[in-house]
Amino acid sequence: ATSRLTSPETSSWRRSVRRCMFLGSASLLVYTLPALAATTTRVFGGVPVVSPAHVLSPHELAHAHWRAVLEHGGPRLCVVDATAGNGRDTLRLLECLALSGGGVLWACDVQADAISSAQAQLRAALEGVWQISLEEPRQDADIEAQLTQSVFRREGGALATARWRLRRFDGLCIELCWRHGCHQELLTELPASCAQLVVFNLGYLPGGNKSVVTTATTSVSAVRAAERVICAGGSISAMLYSGHEEGALESQALLSHARKAPQSSWSVYHHSWLNQRSKRTGTPAPSLLLLQRLHDAAQDKERSEGAC
Repeated sequence: ATSRLTSPETSSWRRSVRRCMFLGSASLLVYTLPALAATTTRVFGGVPVVSPAHVLSPHELAHAHWRAVLEHGGPRLCVVDATAGNGRDTLRLLECLALSGGGVLWACDVQADAISSAQAQLRAALEGVWQISLEEPRQDADIEAQLTQSVFRREGGALATARWRLRRFDGLCIELCWRHGCHQELLTELPASCAQLVVFNLGYLPGGNKSVVTTATTSVSAVRAAERVICAGGSISAMLYSGHEEGALESQALLSHARKAPQSSWSVYHHSWLNQRSKRTGTPAPSLLLLQRLHDAAQDKERSEGAC
């Protein structure tokens, strides 16, 4: 099911939601909009619904959570878009980074067409506001905090990485690193506990080759790799699509894996619209899986060893 929120005051709503920090609370599920009571129109299946409060869609909840995590993430942020696709999440994550003071954003996809599409979308969106300086990978690249050093050593072939240095008119800087290849391999190469946020939008590329699809086995392995790079307070965000056969198996496998996360170390949340389906295909709406690390990985290890 598709829905959208339209109002001249939605920017104020976004700023308010960004202040919320999700730690297992349901406060973000239903957000009251008192100032927009009679003016905000929510559209479900092409039919407008006017209400002062709305249940957030899985995508809206994800975006609010990303902003909250990065707002509280510290001075040097690292974010990974593990499935860049057509670049929509990449652009949203870049906006979240900009609101939080900048940092490093990785955009990875196994399909070259997806990388090209995402780059074209971001160029169009950033034009006139951000200055883009392009860099090819160098073996002697000196990258702050070693967040990207190990990957930039790998030149040539499908796994070559390009870097954009983005500078906004007010001086804010973001490093946008592109990776054509497997997201699990990228996550394996990044240092442990270096990232505040890793985002997966699973399934296949919209408008692309539907035979190229994420699978249960590879996605569970990728989430395990993401768990290693997430720092305390950081999150893994995965949008699950159970409307096709492989997606249903993938969703089941990821939820099974997530349920096993130690409650002393992780806060795990699954948001699903139970009665919303696509009018065109009849498939279930996507669902959102969030895994937030509660403690530093080293502290978890010490606690575990002490218990033994």
